[in-house]
Amino acid sequence: MPSSPQSADGLRVAVRTDDPLSMTALLTCLDRARGISAVSPGERADVDVLVLASAELAVRDEARRAAVPAVLVVGEFDRREALRLAAAGVVQVLPRATTTGDRLVRGIRHAATGPVVTGGALLDAFAEEESRSAAPRSPAAEGLLPREVDVLRLLAEGRHTAEIAHELGCATRTVMNVVHNLITRKKLRNRPHAVAYAIRAGVI
Repeated sequence: MPSSPQSADGLRVAVRTDDPLSMTALLTCLDRARGISAVSPGERADVDVLVLASAELAVRDEARRAAVPAVLVVGEFDRREALRLAAAGVVQVLPRATTTGDRLVRGIRHAATGPVVTGGALLDAFAEEESRSAAPRSPAAEGLLPREVDVLRLLAEGRHTAEIAHELGCATRTVMNVVHNLITRKKLRNRPHAVAYAIRAGVI
């Protein structure tokens, strides 16, 4: 992993994931975060970020030895692992399926400055995150128009522009304008990013 230049406040983050796609997404997220820089394996770090399929992989990680506080983004979290995670220096556990870049950055900052936590505190915080992410949000709450939601839903089904236009009874240019305006307004990168945003927001 290439090192980033030293950030303004010197917060250095080491990242470990169990798949290349997560690594790419994490490095992009950290690159955009003010005052945080990713470091290469073996370099001094202030916070570890672990993105893993299960918490068991984190508690088995002998190399870490709780040297620095860690944020764990995990797919599965067994209540019985909470105490071992806390002992391993994990101070934040976030649900992998719903954690956004902004939420991860907040977790990193908290880990760098927050107190050591107990297994019970980890469980309570994880339950709160799941509850918050599970709460459905309305398209209006996200500032989305009904036509935008319709287009996003069809994009999520893998439909092409012409198919979406036919389904909605409008011109292909209309569909292209809807997608362009949404991507621009929400500062998204492309169509897959727009679909991912809509799924994370719970509007499709």
